Amino acid sequence: MNQIRELRLENELPEGTRMNGADTDTYVRGHFRLKGWGNTRAYIFKHSPLYIVIRLADEYIVFNDTEA
Repeated sequence: MNQIRELRLENELPEGTRMNGADTDTYVRGHFRLKGWGNTRAYIFKHSPLYIVIRLADEYIVFNDTEA
């Protein structure tokens, strides 16, 4: 908990590049580099907006579920 710099909800995510992991029609899992955010670990279901965003000192973590 002491590593968390910010915790927020987002309706949209910035564009980016997958560094490794999986990107299917249903979900995205893995390490990404997102514009304006940098290193990001993503565990999200596509087409299910409302993402929980955790900002740490050197990366972001983003996740959601199939329903908000």
